[in-house]
Amino acid sequence: MMHFSSSNSDYISIAELDPGYCRFKINYRYLERVIYCSSFYSPKVEVGGVCLSLRYNRSYYYPMAMGVASFDIHFGPFWDFRKTFEISFLGNDRKPVVTASQGGHNHIFPLLVPKMFLEKEALVDGCFFIHCKGPGAVPERPGQELSLSRQLGKLLADKETTDMSLEVNGEIFYAHRSILGARSPVFKAQLKLKSQLISIEDMETEVFKYLLEYIYTDTINGNPEIPSTSLAQQLLVAADRYGIEGLRIKCEEKLSKDVSLDSVLTCFALAEKHNCSKLKGACFKFATEPANLGNLIFTEEYLQFMQNYPALVSELRSRSGCSEKGAQNIYSIVNKKNSCWT
Repeated sequence: MMHFSSSNSDYISIAELDPGYCRFKINYRYLERVIYCSSFYSPKVEVGGVCLSLRYNRSYYYPMAMGVASFDIHFGPFWDFRKTFEISFLGNDRKPVVTASQGGHNHIFPLLVPKMFLEKEALVDGCFFIHCKGPGAVPERPGQELSLSRQLGKLLADKETTDMSLEVNGEIFYAHRSILGARSPVFKAQLKLKSQLISIEDMETEVFKYLLEYIYTDTINGNPEIPSTSLAQQLLVAADRYGIEGLRIKCEEKLSKDVSLDSVLTCFALAEKHNCSKLKGACFKFATEPANLGNLIFTEEYLQFMQNYPALVSELRSRSGCSEKGAQNIYSIVNKKNSCWT
């Protein structure tokens, strides 16, 4: 059964379906009575690792498009244009009538539908539906049984079957003791106390949401890959904290592949603290490149890094062939550079 999420909108609601899919429900009859606004936005939602929102424009929004309703899917700033996204306008039988796909260099993805057709063939109780398929969507075949991960994802969304709850920054998440205990030795130990509520400290709510999803489905927002470096950094800490080795390895692989000047020092620190040998090796490989090292050592972050991780700095000097005297000169130059601003 599909449940539409509540929001601050009376006219566009969202149903999050299987991983990589969502469906917008637009209250057309309500919108037609609103005379003071020509376009309407949905709440933001993530589909297949993509942050997006739907904008519905009434026919007079575009002077040259009288009698045509237009829909824009607005992607977030980090949309990967190499991936394909698909939206479909559904008829009143819930089957796609108009479908368009996006795989280009636009943050806005338009779809046009004649209003005469919309009113005659698509309305159900005054509402119509837009179906979205993201890059992480799993193709469905008639008669195909859901995979175990997708079944567990549905189980996570079914509050009626849960037998415990977790509180993160005042927000409550519902879960199943048997699944948490089977996936995490830390949760297993905590569950022996027979408490119905576990408080999670020192973790962002969004990070815990992704952690819980991975525990159930082995995916992050319906996607087998972690969408960003910053999220991988936070999930690495969470996975190590709760002993979820598969996620820890996935985060380490993501970070090792995406080492950059912006991330290398943070990744060094994470690798040292969480015993990630592969990530540490990737950081050394990147940082010992002469061009990268030259850009790195004159940053304020590197000065702080030298103070906090002297053993790593010593090994970096050794691997890059920097002498002790050269290292002292670097430290002195960086110190003087920073003192000019104080």
